[in-house]
Amino acid sequence: MVKEIKKVKKVPLDPRILAICDKIKDLRIAAGYTNYENFAWDHRLNRSHYHKVEKGHNMTLESFLKIIDAHGLKLKDFFQTIDL
Repeated sequence: MVKEIKKVKKVPLDPRILAICDKIKDLRIAAGYTNYENFAWDHRLNRSHYHKVEKGHNMTLESFLKIIDAHGLKLKDFFQTIDL
């Protein structure tokens, strides 16, 4: 018996999520980190989770706040330059 494999359609990410993820990545690069692993390591963040955050996977508010804190930003400063 052959099992059928169902293809899962990828749902495009919400542009607001992409804008937040791009901002997080831009902040990392502006801080002088060329890769996410070193940034995550230096700031005691889970490396695989941080990578997923930059790629637009779901994150908790707690992990988002840890990332903002690692950059020394306030929430209003983070969102100030994002066009949502």
